Amino acid sequence: MTGAEPIRVQVVGDYGLVWSIPDVIFLRTRHRIMGSMIGGISAFKCQVSVNGLPLQLSPDEVTLALQQGWIELYQTSMPVPTALATAKQQQQQHHSAAETTQNPPCRWQPDLVGQKQKQYGPQLQQQQQQQAYQPSRDVVDYDEYYAA
Repeated sequence: MTGAEPIRVQVVGDYGLVWSIPDVIFLRTRHRIMGSMIGGISAFKCQVSVNGLPLQLSPDEVTLALQQGWIELYQTSMPVPTALATAKQQQQQHHSAAETTQNPPCRWQPDLVGQKQKQYGPQLQQQQQQQAYQPSRDVVDYDEYYAA
């Protein structure tokens, strides 16, 4: 990097990603834009204290570097979902589903529970009594053996 041409920075959500080591070194040494290395290193799979490429630039760093002409921005053809975008999308889906259906999105509906108890009450009580604790024959034999 000679400093004549701007560094290419990929835009993902509100952040910028730098994928080239010479560009990272140039931004850090020449312009004092530090960013944060967020990539994993394949040789150190179980640790999180050292990270590798890409270098993630904050929105403030991207804005400053863009105003100074140090970087140029590009986007990939397939957008990468960010946490904020994913949360907004889920919230929109939740609201649209709630508006189109009269039932709440929750599976548990107290009105139906009460109706089913009235309808199946005696059957449920019989099942619960049948499922009550009944000791196995081994336990009964053990108790009888040691009781004598």
